Amino acid sequence: PARQAGGSSGGSAVAVATGMGLASLGSDTAGSARVPAAFCGVVGFKPTFGLIPLDGALPLCWSCDHAGPLARSVADIHLLTEVLAERALHLRPASQWRPVRLGVPRRFLDGWLGTRTRIAFEALLSRLRESGVVLVDVEAPSMGDALSIYAPLRSAESAFIHRAALQREPQHFLPQTLDRLREGQTVSAQAYFECQRQRAGMRAEIAAALAAIDALVLPTAPLPAPMRGSATVELERGTTEHRAAFVRLTLPFSFTGFPALSVPFDSVDGLPIGLQIVGRERDDALVLETGSYIEALLAA
Repeated sequence: PARQAGGSSGGSAVAVATGMGLASLGSDTAGSARVPAAFCGVVGFKPTFGLIPLDGALPLCWSCDHAGPLARSVADIHLLTEVLAERALHLRPASQWRPVRLGVPRRFLDGWLGTRTRIAFEALLSRLRESGVVLVDVEAPSMGDALSIYAPLRSAESAFIHRAALQREPQHFLPQTLDRLREGQTVSAQAYFECQRQRAGMRAEIAAALAAIDALVLPTAPLPAPMRGSATVELERGTTEHRAAFVRLTLPFSFTGFPALSVPFDSVDGLPIGLQIVGRERDDALVLETGSYIEALLAA
């Protein structure tokens, strides 16, 4: 209870982790389903952008918003994704298939993990290598710029979504929310389209990195669930602002729309940590297959 459940779909992750329900729904614009899944020791899936329709949902940033399921196993995630997307995703059994090549973005991760998370991740990579999976280093340098590119784009889209309420009744917004929305109203069209241009470049860069591998693997979050109320955390790079630390590893993939799955793979100080599996656009089935394989490997 003293730890954060993760935002913004922390309630969904807690409901699954504590057995309130078999599964739940989450939203994910920058990591809001995957980070809670990692903190709470459950499985969370952000599918390819647009695979699950968002009809009826209140947007935050419509060009980055996703919906996805949270559950206790990849099999349940698979079932729910088929229901939510209204299409079949045929998976090969983990006993009959394994990924051939997985990519690791080592330079992107350098300094941005807690020491014990890094050690646990390296141990998992060793197990994957021993199981016959080839691990290759991959690079997509612009991923490190995701937050600075995303922030004005999100602010502008959020301000546009709430423009009527901002004009009629701004006093009903919390002060911090109002400040962010006001910032969004100052983003110029030129700045907005420049963010979109840079996003397209990042998407192309990640797509190129994914072209020669089955999937990309990296921790979902740099640390297990931090204490409630914390504003900074300690990473190998030093003291880091909370939001920058916890969206760095998830944001590039919601920002560019690639499917990403979080599965629990170890614990630090008795708290779960998650592994993120990222695949090519529309290759959601391969991402789930890879997650199922790793889930089986860890259970062996």
